[in-house]
Amino acid sequence: MEAPPQDITWRSDDITKLLAALSKFQGAVKAAVKGKEGYGYKYADIAAVIATAQVPLAKNGLCVTHIAVPINGRTCLRTILGHESGQWILGDYPLIPVKNDPQAIGSAVTYARRYNFMAILGLPVADDDARSAMPDKKVSSKPKATKPSVPAKKVEGDLL
Repeated sequence: MEAPPQDITWRSDDITKLLAALSKFQGAVKAAVKGKEGYGYKYADIAAVIATAQVPLAKNGLCVTHIAVPINGRTCLRTILGHESGQWILGDYPLIPVKNDPQAIGSAVTYARRYNFMAILGLPVADDDARSAMPDKKVSSKPKATKPSVPAKKVEGDLL
């Protein structure tokens, strides 16, 4: 496959109707339920994110779709936000599977879909899944202990 030109257009010529619909969507959409747990915290999975946005998207004439595209020798997930007027914007997210097998590739696609979906719609993100997606990073769910800035006074008879 051949890479697209570097100056690829990221939006249609006019996006005024799309932006008006997106603004209405953002005013109506609720936060996705953080029903999944992993790496010591809760997060909203792709199914919850899509389910939360589906009705407000449809009510505002919006849709989101994803396709894989080659860009500079790397496969990226392209997310397209479309409006019933034909106006659109897009965003690309590089796919970086930790292994070259179907499960790892599928996981990378799902991860990219979730984050690109939330990003293109301007949905708030409260989880920190990005840190834990790094193969050589460890994430602790416990806050780091801090030392008091003033040493504690020793009390007579205190064994500690």
